[in-house]
Amino acid sequence: GEPGGFAFVWAGEVRLTNDDVDGWRVNYRADATPDCPWPDHRACLQCPRCAQPATPGGDGTYFMVWQSLAQITETGPKTRTIPRLFCRPCIERIVQMADPRFTPPPASLTVAERRELPSMADRLATLESLRASGGLTEAEFARAKTLAERAWEE
Repeated sequence: GEPGGFAFVWAGEVRLTNDDVDGWRVNYRADATPDCPWPDHRACLQCPRCAQPATPGGDGTYFMVWQSLAQITETGPKTRTIPRLFCRPCIERIVQMADPRFTPPPASLTVAERRELPSMADRLATLESLRASGGLTEAEFARAKTLAERAWEE
């Protein structure tokens, strides 16, 4: 079935740009469907664990996941998948709780010293896999692919 509640689909490490925020402001409006209000773009920017907002620009990176939301309305069930950004300290804490052997890398690493971000081919392969497994609808896949391609161009 489709992930829901607090199930997240991992997308990877990303850098947030002003264009991302502008795109999310358009794509994730609270009034997107009249009978079914959704969280707006600010939910995409808020860390699901500590609630701190992500800020675009700079060298900081975040860990993007896709979260499925669901509502029951008068016209039937509705679902929507939105991107969410975990901050580095929260994702490291989650990983450390899952595997106590995990040691976070030093926070003083510069961007040039950090592990490379996934290639565009890897990102698209992940999205294709999610679509094939039913984790993303065709519309969600198209939107995620467009966002990934736009982010890659920057």
